[in-house]
Amino acid sequence: SQPIYWTTNDGGKTMKTHTNSDNVFWVKPHPSEPNVAIGLAYTESYQLSFLTTDFGESWARIGGNTTFETEWACWQDALCEDFDAILYQNSEGTWDDCGAGNCELMKEYIDVSKSSAKALTGTKTLVMPACDGLRAVQWPWYDPTAQRVLFASQHVRNNPIAEQYVKFSYDGGVTWQVAIFPFGFTRHHMQFVTTERNVLLAGVRDVTAHDDATYANLYISSPEDSIEQGRMELSLKHIRMTPKQWWEETMFAGTLDIERSAELDGVMLANRYRETRAGLPDMACLQTVITFDMGASWQLVKAPADAPCAGEKNCYLHVKLNVRDFPTAYSPSDAVGVWLAQGTTGECVDEFADATATFYSANGGVSWQTMAKERVIFEVSNHGALVVGAATERQTNQLT
Repeated sequence: SQPIYWTTNDGGKTMKTHTNSDNVFWVKPHPSEPNVAIGLAYTESYQLSFLTTDFGESWARIGGNTTFETEWACWQDALCEDFDAILYQNSEGTWDDCGAGNCELMKEYIDVSKSSAKALTGTKTLVMPACDGLRAVQWPWYDPTAQRVLFASQHVRNNPIAEQYVKFSYDGGVTWQVAIFPFGFTRHHMQFVTTERNVLLAGVRDVTAHDDATYANLYISSPEDSIEQGRMELSLKHIRMTPKQWWEETMFAGTLDIERSAELDGVMLANRYRETRAGLPDMACLQTVITFDMGASWQLVKAPADAPCAGEKNCYLHVKLNVRDFPTAYSPSDAVGVWLAQGTTGECVDEFADATATFYSANGGVSWQTMAKERVIFEVSNHGALVVGAATERQTNQLT
């Protein structure tokens, strides 16, 4: 059957159906122009980018078959007044992961007053040569007012002391800051977490690491107004980070086990492997840790009073944070201090499904209580005054 998509301009009261011949599966709305959006589509071989200036009535191709990523340069109205531009990663020639540094980061001016087909003016400027990664991080991703940070990876050739520069921009690519890590400028796969205080966290995994080594190190940046802006210091060792998957075409690859509190900036949960006496990760013991100070320090999470391990020396709570373990820990944006999470209790994560329960915290993760002794999918209303859940592993007509 023919793919379709829907649009609404009245808050969902009415929906208009559109034929989706371009197979657009993800839409990135423009932050200040409600009728303008970037659409991403997949073919059997590669990802395509499209533009609409008429609220999805028509779409025009952006770039070519080797345009890997497309992002808006601006992230709020104040940054979009002077230009309507996109950043995209472009390779001339064959489709690959740009590992050889044969891609470019470009900026193209968009005339949003014209039709989708004519809005692409073709006026392009080079932002960064030899680019092998582009990522826009905005948390939460659905909040158009949240600050968005652009990250780019630049491949370095013929330099005996540098292989890769990782750069970030707070202003849509106008200016860039180089991230300086203790290990120098060797090539790594990375994932990022942003905060409201312009402190960045980066999960960093060596590109030469074996696929069985599902861990990385987490680094934290100096504040934006610091004289050491861009310097990254070690925050947490052996955080779980899955390797790059076959479909990931940039250096910003892998999945990081970390989640931010929605309303308490600086509060985060992460899963990391316990460290052995030799300083190596104990791959048999995954544990959840929490920070209340933006990653400056981490501590294990105390289990609820009614946990099966209560009374034992090492009784901790461990929650699901990997995107493959849906639902992951959830912090509602309109309920200050509330966390909901599925997980297990004990010294380390219990991988047996029968041991999984659902837990609730009302004070930002300082203490937890058992919501249900089974897997529950949850929702929050009235700023946290009402929390409901339904069992996911059995049929039910009841809410918890």
